[in-house]
Amino acid sequence: MEPSTRVRVENHHWSDVTVYVLAGPAKRRLGLVVTTDVKVFELPESMLNGQGSVRLLVDPIGGGRRHITRPILVNEGEQIELEVQNHLPISTVMISDLGGHL
Repeated sequence: MEPSTRVRVENHHWSDVTVYVLAGPAKRRLGLVVTTDVKVFELPESMLNGQGSVRLLVDPIGGGRRHITRPILVNEGEQIELEVQNHLPISTVMISDLGGHL
């Protein structure tokens, strides 16, 4: 089985959020995460394009400001963990190894 890259989103925001991945000029919708829920998405290989750097865009449903993370360096076999907070700018991002943590 080939290594994959995943995005785990834990939503503590008061609203449901739609999460997108940005790589260069490309933007792709990962999916919806309802409030107080956790979702895991496969990161499309095409979004890595050998760059290894992506950003995540969090867009609250029903309005409010969007939030775009700083560039995240990620490799195949790793998982981006995004914890979405009510005040989006204090949301956190971590990287974990899929082999040892899920």
